[in-house]
Formats: sequence, C-alpha cells, structure tokens
Amino acid sequence: MKISEKIYKLRKSMNISQEELALRLEVSRQAVSKWESDNSMPDTQNIILISQIFGVSVDYLLNDDIIDQGNNSVPKKRSKVFIIGVVLCVLGLFGCVVTAGLILLNSSAALSDVETITLNINGYFISAVLFGFVLAISAIVLGIMYFKNRG
Repeated sequence: MKISEKIYKLRKSMNISQEELALRLEVSRQAVSKWESDNSMPDTQNIILISQIFGVSVDYLLNDDIIDQGNNSVPKKRSKVFIIGVVLCVLGLFGCVVTAGLILLNSSAALSDVETITLNINGYFISAVLFGFVLAISAIVLGIMYFKNRG
C-alpha cells in the first residue's frame, strides 16, 4: 500500500478532514490533497508529524510492503512464506501419521505373508521418509523466519 493510500485511510479512520490535517501540519489543504492523490509526497518533517498524529511508525508510512500499522506489522512476503511453511508442516505431519498407521495396520493384518509385509512396509517407509523430509524442511523454514522476525 502506498503512502498516499495510508494517509487517506488513517485520516478517514480518525474522522479528520483534509483541512484539519493541513492545519495540524501547517500546510495547505491542497498539499494534503496532492499527497492523498499520489501527485506529490510529504517532506521528511511532515512524514514524522503525520506518524505522530496518527500514532503509526514512519516505517509503516514509507514501506509499501507493510500491511498493518500495528506493532506487529508484517511484510506481505513474509506472511505468505509463513503460511506456506505452516501448510507444509501440517501436510508433512499428517503424512507421517497416516503412513505410520498404514504400516501398523498392514503388519498386523498379514502376518502369514512375510514377503507382502516386507514390500508394503518398504513402500510405506519410503513415503514416511518423504513426508518426514517435508516436515523437517518446513520446520527449518519456519524456525528461520521466527528468528529473523525476532531480531
């Protein structure tokens, strides 16, 4: 979201007119209108004042990737990667559990046919290893993201 959209949305959310914001910033109403229509950009001092008036960070105003003005602002790219990591983690865990269940069911159901058990368990073992690999990779990605966001 561009700074022009952020200024407009913040101003509207606080029920402040362009004239009132202009008075607080000691600029013309036309200047505020130009900022909101993306025809010009406020100078550094006005960006600082805007952030103070609306209670948001300067980083929020200037960074187009930040989608939330709260304290836990998250860039769009990180949130998508996080969702993908969580989905992969859940799929990997689900696959491991299902595969383990199939191994247990087949090994107890056909104890008389040793060759069939060996073939089925080998096939299930390979799928369990693959699901475990997906689970491990997604857990590593989520861990890296967690520590990057903390620091």
